[in-house]
Amino acid sequence: AQAIAAICPGALFCTFGVSTKAGRQVKMPFSKAGAGVSGTTPPEDLYSAADIIGGPVIPMGRGEYWGVVMHQPTYDPFGDLVLTIVDVDTKSSTEPRDIRLTKLSQWARDNNHLRELSHSRKGIHVIFLAKADEEVFGKYDLGNSQAVEVFGQSKSPRKSVMLTGDELTAIEVHHDVVDLKA
Repeated sequence: AQAIAAICPGALFCTFGVSTKAGRQVKMPFSKAGAGVSGTTPPEDLYSAADIIGGPVIPMGRGEYWGVVMHQPTYDPFGDLVLTIVDVDTKSSTEPRDIRLTKLSQWARDNNHLRELSHSRKGIHVIFLAKADEEVFGKYDLGNSQAVEVFGQSKSPRKSVMLTGDELTAIEVHHDVVDLKA
């Protein structure tokens, strides 16, 4: 969360709690006001980048993870680039990892992008600044229960992304989202 706050001072954050229901893990975002975060959550009920940089201690009873609120595009301080998170989801797949996902992971490493394991430890989050691109879809289904979601762009899902910090690598640099195409 601190790395995102440093490159995107306009970013807003929430916290996440994880519970188990019917044998499945459920992630719940929290605002300062309580459970749930949506596009109508007032900014004053979220955590600012300054809050995160100033002391990233999660308030008692508000979960155990930080999350970044991706309900609208968040621009860098110069207004040129958009905070973008590529979320690789393979947790339900029993097949080998799609070669495109392997290439994406290597691309993130080669370009020193911020990268972490997802909560399931079967996917990754790649975090970077990119040009806004109207042609980028919010989700790409790769088959075999493997998919890629892109948060932060205009057609992206309006959600909050839980950050884990697990196996966090590299530092963020900007890149065009279209360069992800293999």
